Amino acid sequence: MEFSTSGTFGHLVHKNWQNIKGVACSHKDFPTNNSILLLHDRHWNNKNSIFTELINELKCKVFFKTLHNLPTGLSTIKYSK
Repeated sequence: MEFSTSGTFGHLVHKNWQNIKGVACSHKDFPTNNSILLLHDRHWNNKNSIFTELINELKCKVFFKTLHNLPTGLSTIKYSK
């Protein structure tokens, strides 16, 4: 599930996601269990209020945790169910 600011990515068709003006998403509903959320750093630069509103909305509805940095020498992470 990918999030960005509106107008950044054409494939994020759900604009003003969950009535948060300026947020676009790849899905119209909230994430489900085991969803991976993509929020690219550079798209949120100087957009602190929108980003904070998005994170607060997600915190109210979804349990999520931050991924840690990759260990030295690894270039990818494989997730399993």
